[in-house]
Amino acid sequence: MSRLSASDFSPTASRGSADQLGRVIYVAVGVSAIVFGALCFDNFLQQADNGYFGLALLGFLTVFGLPASLAALAPVAPLRTLRFITVVEAVVFVAVLLSWLLLLPHPLPAGADIPWVTTFTAVPCVALAIGFPGWVAWTYSIAVCGLGGVVRAVSSSGETAGLIGVEDALITLLLVAVFVGLTIAIRRNAGEVDAAIHAARTEATLGAERLARNEARLSVDAMVHDSVLSTLLMAGRAQIAPAAVSESAAATLDSLDALRMQKPEPQLRGSDVARRLQQLANELAPAVVFRAEVESESPLPGAAAAALLGAAGEALRNSIADAGGGPAGPAERRVERRVTFEADHELVRIVIADDGVGFDPTNVPTERLGIAHSILGRMRRVPGGGVLVRSSPGAGTEVVLTWHR
Repeated sequence: MSRLSASDFSPTASRGSADQLGRVIYVAVGVSAIVFGALCFDNFLQQADNGYFGLALLGFLTVFGLPASLAALAPVAPLRTLRFITVVEAVVFVAVLLSWLLLLPHPLPAGADIPWVTTFTAVPCVALAIGFPGWVAWTYSIAVCGLGGVVRAVSSSGETAGLIGVEDALITLLLVAVFVGLTIAIRRNAGEVDAAIHAARTEATLGAERLARNEARLSVDAMVHDSVLSTLLMAGRAQIAPAAVSESAAATLDSLDALRMQKPEPQLRGSDVARRLQQLANELAPAVVFRAEVESESPLPGAAAAALLGAAGEALRNSIADAGGGPAGPAERRVERRVTFEADHELVRIVIADDGVGFDPTNVPTERLGIAHSILGRMRRVPGGGVLVRSSPGAGTEVVLTWHR
């Protein structure tokens, strides 16, 4: 018997291709039983007038009634119930054949000597092939076809009754083999489809897990780079006020706690984002020129607001660290920085620009966390987020951060 799964006990559970196809074939078997029963009923009445009418009627109703019930039960009943019905049907069919040999061991009248029960052999064989291994269906089919041939030989009124029984058994086996073989082949193909679907789902799940782990790692990397290292850098600069360093450290601890506890970021209005951005810009670059235009106070999702502020802060820190020219450039040259915030009903836009030495974006190594992860990666991980970096040597730098509602 094939192994049962949890879906066998729940008709509302998710069904695979093999289970769904099996239920369809069960319905077909049930309809076939009804048709065969109707066609065989006259033949049954002629052969049942032998002193065992009550027993014969019970056998007829059971042999045809059990598979006929599959037509109604297949769409809703658990597979375990349907398999149980097919097992009972298989046993009852063999019992009827054996009862025929025991109770009617003599020929039937000429012209009506084909036992009604032998015309029904294919139905229990196909029913077994739906829910059980192929070897079970084949073994049963060969056995009942041979037993049916014996019943046909005993019931035949011809002179070559034995040859008639053999011919009948072989012809029946040939027909039954076609239907049983098709049923097994269809089940096997459906099983392969289920296996392929399961493999694809497993691969998709593993891919999603890998992506989630990578996203978590990138988030941690960005957090460490933006908050922890930036706070330490501020603490090491004597020109930054202690109060600003303290506030940055407190904000870093809050961010780390939120990451550890997986707390959702609160929504922020456009004016709140502008206020925080201005505060961040003044802390990092006190001489920065800040401008804000808020046309809509529609709240931003916490993740979008955090990404915009985090990327803007990283862009400012990069400007402070690299826009002054360094040893090869005019160290005393004053660099002007501008931060612009715009928010309307459709778009939030932040522009961080300076007129410093600039750089070639195509030459930035991929392992640089600042641009690759803290700016580009952070904005691209947010639904609706976008980023554009414009720069060239000697022409300054402009970073445009956008979020579409």
